[in-house]
Amino acid sequence: MFLDDDNENESDNPWDQPKVTKIDEKRSSKPKRKKPTQTKEDMPEPLGDFVSKLKEKVSQQNKSFNRGGGNGPDFPKFSTMHFGLILIGTLFLWLASGIYQVEEGAQSAVLRFGTPARISGPGLNYRLPWPFEANYVLRTAAENRIESSAKTARRDDVSFTLTGDENMITTNYVVLWKIKDISDFLFTNKNPEITIRSASESAMREIIGQKKFPSVLTENRTETAHQIMKILQNILDSYQIGVEITSFELQSLTPPAEVSDSFQDMQTSSIDAQRMKREAEAYSNDIIPKARGYAVKMVEGSKAYAQDVVGRAKGESAQFNFIYNAYKQNKAVALKRYYLDGMQRTLGNIRNKTIIDASLGNSILPHVSLDKKTKD
Repeated sequence: MFLDDDNENESDNPWDQPKVTKIDEKRSSKPKRKKPTQTKEDMPEPLGDFVSKLKEKVSQQNKSFNRGGGNGPDFPKFSTMHFGLILIGTLFLWLASGIYQVEEGAQSAVLRFGTPARISGPGLNYRLPWPFEANYVLRTAAENRIESSAKTARRDDVSFTLTGDENMITTNYVVLWKIKDISDFLFTNKNPEITIRSASESAMREIIGQKKFPSVLTENRTETAHQIMKILQNILDSYQIGVEITSFELQSLTPPAEVSDSFQDMQTSSIDAQRMKREAEAYSNDIIPKARGYAVKMVEGSKAYAQDVVGRAKGESAQFNFIYNAYKQNKAVALKRYYLDGMQRTLGNIRNKTIIDASLGNSILPHVSLDKKTKD
């Protein structure tokens, strides 16, 4: 047998009582699971005195209540007064809990037993305390922003829209909205943001689906966005979710990557066409006013020439009529006058004149001017 070194001097008789080891002592000293009844003697002295005094106090109070009076302490009367004060204070705090503040640009929906009762504006407001009434405060003047799923979605096909000629186009848009009716916003729709996103995509597909691929890419985006915004507002009004769309912006309309090169060529051609159109308009704006001015000048010149010619013709006609009237009155004088005027115009510029009487005939020999011969 193997024995501990401490038990080497002990008897090997198996009928002797077993030796108690240290482990057995620890097990025997461990308290049992059953909770013993604790008496005053088992408690610490200060705690025992407090418990005994408390029991005496309670027994005296019970005896005084049973007798309906007596010389008991004033503790019950004192506690009733304090209980009333505490009750009044608690009631006051409970009533004061209905006071709440609404910030500028916000509104509060007040519910009475879960049913919408009224809408409160900015400032200090009051409602009945819980559980009679409750309120929800939302900022109705703040603009909320929703971006298209093309930037946030995890699927690539979400950002594509079908055009009227059955082509695909990538769209990116931004919607700005704010709360129009707080009651409808809180209780009509569970998630207004998802509803707005779905309605925006539906309105956009409706408008883009009515147009052909080239026109969608080249037309004015502002006009297209305005059409989408109008249909979107009508959809949300039919849902009655209390939302107003303040802005709808088409940030980009691009073709798929497979046709991006062709689209760039088309864009370049469109830009060149617009440039040539502007140049033609500039040339037209420059040449047309000049042509109109030249035409006006010619018309005015023609009118002036006509007036001058007519005026001179009238003057000559008046002069002729005057001379004709004078001729009729004295023909001989008039003929002599005309003859002299004609000779003056004919011979007025000749320096040397030779006048031969026609009655002499051919008897006079012709002669040469000496002055002319000398000069030669």
